[in-house]
Amino acid sequence: MCIRDSEHIGKGFLGLEAFRLLLHDDRFEEIPMVIETPKGKGLEEDRMNLEVVRSLLPEDTPPAL
Repeated sequence: MCIRDSEHIGKGFLGLEAFRLLLHDDRFEEIPMVIETPKGKGLEEDRMNLEVVRSLLPEDTPPAL
């Protein structure tokens, strides 16, 4: 059975540590990623989730375009 309920980054079953490990794993360095999270009427949730993801990136990560 597959459950596909989305949650905000770090708030769901996986937690923050799983995302931190993924973002620090060199095998995924060149792989594009999609954030599938709950959406409201504005972009505030996206901004919040991106802020959390960026806080987990290695310090030497260059800024995205």
